[in-house]
Amino acid sequence: MKPSRIILVGYMGSGKTTVGKALARSLDMPFYDLDWYIESRMRKSVRQIFDERGEEGFRKIEQNLLHEVAEFENVVISCGMGKTVRPLLLNKTPEEVQLFISEQLTQRETFYSKARHVIDVTLMDSYEKINITVSQIRALLGI
Repeated sequence: MKPSRIILVGYMGSGKTTVGKALARSLDMPFYDLDWYIESRMRKSVRQIFDERGEEGFRKIEQNLLHEVAEFENVVISCGMGKTVRPLLLNKTPEEVQLFISEQLTQRETFYSKARHVIDVTLMDSYEKINITVSQIRALLGI
């Protein structure tokens, strides 16, 4: 039996959207990327929202729309942070980016540690590796 919703979380560039699309396809379920959903509902790019409302304003929108999309049934959801973090990295040196990401991961560790299941997605540079990850998720969820 398929779960009514599968929510993928992780840091920018960790493969949530890539794996989420493949997982949704394999389960014949719709896929929602939170960043895309926000852009669709707000009719603005994440960058525009950041420019107009700042990070705090964006986070409020993100939280509200996450609650909305989390009510959907029979879906795979990728919780953003890709496009949402990128504006914060603009005009930073490589060292500043590394420090920023390190600090972000430390701050988020308490949230990430609450995940029911954890998958290592160190490198997904081929369809084969993406499919292996999808198989691992399906095995963890018993689907």
